[in-house]
Amino acid sequence: METMPESERRALRDAALAGGDAARVAFESLWERFRARLVVYARSWRAFGASDADDAASEALIAAFRGLSRYDAARPLEPWVYAVASRRFSDLARAAARRPARAFAEGELEALADASRGHDEALARGELVDRIRAAIAELPDAERRLAVLAFYEELSSAEIGRILSMPPGTVRWRISVLRRRLEAAFPEAVHAR
Repeated sequence: METMPESERRALRDAALAGGDAARVAFESLWERFRARLVVYARSWRAFGASDADDAASEALIAAFRGLSRYDAARPLEPWVYAVASRRFSDLARAAARRPARAFAEGELEALADASRGHDEALARGELVDRIRAAIAELPDAERRLAVLAFYEELSSAEIGRILSMPPGTVRWRISVLRRRLEAAFPEAVHAR
């Protein structure tokens, strides 16, 4: 994931606060940059199906846009948006706790990879990708969120820690454990690198 330059972050925040057409353009920019990625990230909450994840991503983007006055443009925008989204998704997931768990739909993780930097091109297509996607979908909720943020969004352990409210060392340890489990389950993916 490419980080937005500080000058663009400041311009986005300032345009949002200015109101009018400038705010509309700022919201559209935020929407284009994050919507598809947040839909996939929302699916790491088992409470969200495809349409629920779409709605949750929209609500998270609205919350992020409304909160831009509290955003420090000297810091990267991406982890801040994911932190806002995490809080919103948690609220929505608690409200939907009685719904059955759902797996990732066909193509969702690939869409995230294509939207960020084409990770799936580095993996062999076909059955291996399907098996890895299914394995990630079966992870416990916290590990699924960690996998999406680490492996697809390529956020740093410090950024993930801020999003998930845990120390960076704990994030690194959990990523290491998760990576070892996935490598043991899919040795052919390790050799395909």
